[in-house]
Amino acid sequence: MKKLLITMLTLGFTLSNSFALEYSVGATGNVGKYSPSGTETINSATPVSTSEDIYAPYASIFGEVHLNDNLRLGLSYVPYALESETRENARTSFTPAVSNGTNNVQVDVENLASAYISLYHDTGAFVKAGIIQGDLKTNESLYTGSSYGDADLEGYIVGGGFEKNLNDGIFVRAEINYSEFDDITLNSTGSDNSNKIEVKNLDGITGALSIGKTF
Repeated sequence: MKKLLITMLTLGFTLSNSFALEYSVGATGNVGKYSPSGTETINSATPVSTSEDIYAPYASIFGEVHLNDNLRLGLSYVPYALESETRENARTSFTPAVSNGTNNVQVDVENLASAYISLYHDTGAFVKAGIIQGDLKTNESLYTGSSYGDADLEGYIVGGGFEKNLNDGIFVRAEINYSEFDDITLNSTGSDNSNKIEVKNLDGITGALSIGKTF
């Protein structure tokens, strides 16, 4: 999917340069609500499941090429890592050679980006659809000494909103988007490689306010 994002960006700016198309750049403030569920399986024992609501404020930047008066090709990017809180839980060992202990787990989402197509009405209302991807980095300290690997986040995004033009090409935009990522399975390394974590329901609603300029 990363190659597809790069291809879409390259195509957009190639079209802009070749046909003297308008383009827009700007910054966005986002607030997302997600409700993932996770399942941990230790040594093939009965899985332990949990779920929670996560609220994530973050900023992003974007660039768009105006293919015509109503159609735009865009790319949005979060230029820093989104860091979760550190979760701590006490675990009971199922291996006689390993004592009980405490796990500490923290994850980062890096290189979160989306490529999308937006269709505008003359009133400023628009709808959009595209793909979204990122890198999930796990930063854990497990009492067994093992670790879980990283994973690619891949999914899609749909949404809509309203844009109002101001003076000198400046505009403001309000929108609501729905995004959904593929399920993730992470297997542990080391002697307890039968352990795994499964994360599902990686979907959520994001509200966004943007300011930008069209050239």
